[in-house]
Amino acid sequence: MPKRSRDTPTRTMISYDVSALFTSIPTCEAKKVIRDRMKKDKTLPTRWELNLDQLVTLLEVCLDTTYFMLDGQFYCSTHGAATGSPVTPTVANMYKKNLKRKQQPAL
Repeated sequence: MPKRSRDTPTRTMISYDVSALFTSIPTCEAKKVIRDRMKKDKTLPTRWELNLDQLVTLLEVCLDTTYFMLDGQFYCSTHGAATGSPVTPTVANMYKKNLKRKQQPAL
């Protein structure tokens, strides 16, 4: 969650802690953000043979497959996006951008 502090009576400074970014991304919300972005992309059907639901299903597999091995033991992360997935940085950036847009006042 963002940390807020009053900069002046009319401005608020927001600081984002990114030390545990991937595991802090709520995957359900992130998938909604990505689905909405893909839904708005009119060129998507010309670039992919898969439909929107199929692409979102693939995204779910990438984000929610959070198994990892440590000291010979398998574990499953129960929170956030998969740290080792190549798609996670892009998803995290899109989610952060959407969050930032929602928190900024309309100009």
